[in-house]
Amino acid sequence: MMIVYCTHEERAALPKVSVFFISLSVPDFVLDILWIAERSNSPGEDERAFFLWGLAILLIACAVNLVVTLYAIVHEMHENKFNHEKLCSECGGIPSAFILFMSVTNTDALLLLPWKYDDDTKRSFIFEQTGFPSKLVFFFSLFRLIEDGGQAALQTSYLTTHSGSLLTWVSMAFSWASIA
Repeated sequence: MMIVYCTHEERAALPKVSVFFISLSVPDFVLDILWIAERSNSPGEDERAFFLWGLAILLIACAVNLVVTLYAIVHEMHENKFNHEKLCSECGGIPSAFILFMSVTNTDALLLLPWKYDDDTKRSFIFEQTGFPSKLVFFFSLFRLIEDGGQAALQTSYLTTHSGSLLTWVSMAFSWASIA
């Protein structure tokens, strides 16, 4: 993700802290999947409940994120603020489709999609403060909290009643860090 940031047209305007947390989204997502898989392979009825809740949070969040990501792209295309030609190309050697996938797992990655930045956008308060091309896209970026917050709360709950593996502790740490 850092390669995408380094080659982004408006990288000077993109908050470095946001880009740092976007780069945490890949290991966070993988760790959450591994944690859920660990719950599915663990004996006990309460383990099954944590597996089902973890899976539900992940699937619901991805479905919601898919809808808001596609809506943001379509909306911004109608406003002529999305560069659909670049979507099918590479961004710093990384296919833009990967960034689109990352947006479905963590909507903060919307920041790195190929938006068009006209002078009005660059002068807008939302762009100057967050680097997002519009208030709508910024608002949709907050939907990442569904998955991150849900997994963090579930893993914390798990640790209050179970002795956690290293995977549980690391996954929980990444989940809480992703909320910041």
